[in-house]
Parts: sequence; structure tokens; C-alpha cells
Amino acid sequence: MFEPLLKTGQQTLKNKKSSGALHRHTKDQSICAIIIITIVVFLCSVYACSRHQASSIEELVKETHPSNLKILLVGLDGATFSVIKPMIKEGRLSQLKKLMDGGVQGILKSQEPTISPAAIWTSIVTGRDRKDHGIDFFLVSDPESPNKKPRLMNSGHRKTLAIWNILGPFAKSSGFIGWWASWPAEKVYGWIISSYLAHDNFLKWLPKGIIRHDLTYPAALTNELQPFMVNPMDPPLEEMCALVELTQEELEQVKAESKEGVRS
Repeated sequence: MFEPLLKTGQQTLKNKKSSGALHRHTKDQSICAIIIITIVVFLCSVYACSRHQASSIEELVKETHPSNLKILLVGLDGATFSVIKPMIKEGRLSQLKKLMDGGVQGILKSQEPTISPAAIWTSIVTGRDRKDHGIDFFLVSDPESPNKKPRLMNSGHRKTLAIWNILGPFAKSSGFIGWWASWPAEKVYGWIISSYLAHDNFLKWLPKGIIRHDLTYPAALTNELQPFMVNPMDPPLEEMCALVELTQEELEQVKAESKEGVRS
């Protein structure tokens, strides 16, 4: 059943290797994340296999013993405990408190420089340093452009496998929403909602004539999700208040900024 996925994974790895980005000897690296400990264990197993010079997905499957754990990875960009913990003491962030009470948390060392979240988020899903996975900034030079006009980085610039490439051959399904550098959405055992679906303003960085495609995998998800897309300058405040705890002052600020955005 999973043989086609195994072949897909092997072909993906072969493509990444042909770009000169797959290294058989990896170095210790620091990864920035507020991350569930089980995902760290999983990445460590992948790292251990790479040190044994596993040169294909097939070898990786043979050398790794799955734990049968189900993993939820939640990434909160810019979150810091200096803000989170005082809010929890005030009785706010109840869902986040449940996650923290039932799991493990800690302050992790980030990668330097920290000016490019895209690089750090790609390190999280690959377990590799930015010099290995190739995503170093939001923009890359377009060699086909006469003036080398920069274009927004995408999944094609990633030179190493991501978690979603690896899980399929292990017969593990995965779903990822809005991860940096996940467009075009890759074929996976599961689904991907790429980082471009809700960020139409990013498309201005694409070369002229390029049509939006592969926003999701499977592709049918794109049309299915369209009714749920909202204009950030005209947010559905009633829905927001049902999901987010906002003070009256914060609510008025959102309304004011929305009106300002519409005028501009």
C-alpha cells in the first residue's frame, strides 16, 4: 500500500541530493521552537539515522523503530514565556495552560541570526541547519531575471527532506497548515495547506505570468477552504471573540486598525 509513497520519498530525496544539499555527515545543531518533546525525539531519530549514512528513505525506514506516538506540533511565532506566563497567572490562555500542564516546556536556544523566521521554521521541520536546507531568508535572487529581482522563497528552494516527506514511507499520515516555505504544496500521505493560501499579498513577489497553483495538497482543498478565507482588514469580530479573549480596549483597537486599513 505504501510502496508508491516509498518511491515518492526516494525520488524526493534523490532530487534533493542532486542539488548538492544532502550531506551524509551532520553536525550538532540548535533548533528554535516551543515544541512538544515527542517531536524532538522523532527528529533525533532521523538525525541518528543520518549519522549512520542512510542514503535513502528505504534505509531510513529499515533503521528506525517507530514509536507509534501521535504528535501535535503547534508553532507560535514570536511567543515568549515572559508574556505567556503572566497572562496565565491572570487566568488567560486557558488552552495553552492545559498544554503546558500536560506536557513539557522550556526556553530553547535559537539559531543566529534570528532575523529570518523562514530559516528557523525550516530547521524545525528538517532538523537541519540553514546552510544545509538552503532557506536562509524570505527572498532569494532570481537568476532568470535580468536584474536578479528577488522572489519569495518556496518549497523548491529547500534542499533537504521535511517531516512531511519522511512520515509517508513510515505509513504515518500528516497535516500541516501555513508552514513557512511550504508552497508549492508537496505530495504527501495526508494534506498540506501551504503558507500562500491565506497570504495573497505574498504573490506579488512571484514572477509575472505565474499562476497560483498547488496552494494545497490535495488540490481540491483549495476550493473547499475558500469560503473560510477572510480579509484581515475586515476581520469577523464575532468569530474572533468566540475564539480569543479580548478586553474591550483590545477590541476597540482591532476595530480602529481595521477601519484604518480599509481607508488606506
